[in-house]
Amino acid sequence: MMMCRKRGSGEYGSRTVSRRNHAVCFTLIELLIVIAIIAILAAMLLPALSKARAKARQVACQGNLRQIGMVNHLYTLSYDGFIPGYLEDVYRASGTNARSWIDMLYDYQLQNEKIFECNGMESVIPGGVKGINYGFRRDEGGTGKRLGDYGVNITNVTGNVTKDNKLVLYYYRRIDRLRNSSGTLMASEARSSANSTYHISRAKDKKTVNNIRIVHGRYINLLFFDAHVVPRLYSDLRVRAQQETAMWEGQW
Repeated sequence: MMMCRKRGSGEYGSRTVSRRNHAVCFTLIELLIVIAIIAILAAMLLPALSKARAKARQVACQGNLRQIGMVNHLYTLSYDGFIPGYLEDVYRASGTNARSWIDMLYDYQLQNEKIFECNGMESVIPGGVKGINYGFRRDEGGTGKRLGDYGVNITNVTGNVTKDNKLVLYYYRRIDRLRNSSGTLMASEARSSANSTYHISRAKDKKTVNNIRIVHGRYINLLFFDAHVVPRLYSDLRVRAQQETAMWEGQW
């Protein structure tokens, strides 16, 4: 089977050159070869484009965390060196309107819902609804506190008591007394259930981690108290949990 098109005459300068009408023909096999080549090229490019999109999401997430870290630092300058509590008052009765750390930083200066949203979270919560299961939202469990896609580090800090005798890291603590802010974990992508989490931690047995969600392939983004962000393999974070006490608890 052949497919053809006709060529006519053309004009060159002041004289017309007559060309014999003839057909340029392509066989079906030739067309199929061209289509196959295009398909192969597309198959080669699509994974690269997919990786580029995933990398862009990861970089955007890092930008969000970096802004959260910077505002957290400004907050401490306004409150005598104290960071917020991961929850305004953990001793309040269930159902009261206790604010989360997201509420406090949002109300203090951020005023931008997108900063608390990881744009890759949707892909790891099948059937999830933005504003209910992920993204910037209100807790429907009775407190009304704001939630997002990130959680602060509330690992137990042995022997370093903070307000209300809480032994956790991110809870009304004089962060200006932290000696290794660049090496102490502040926050990461977080998820413990279908619709809530605003904190992460190293488990009490010190052998694993709680509530950190793998969103960007095998990587997670870690925000440190000096506001720098580092991507890290989740498997490496878990394996080294027991050895990285300074990162989880800080040095005071």
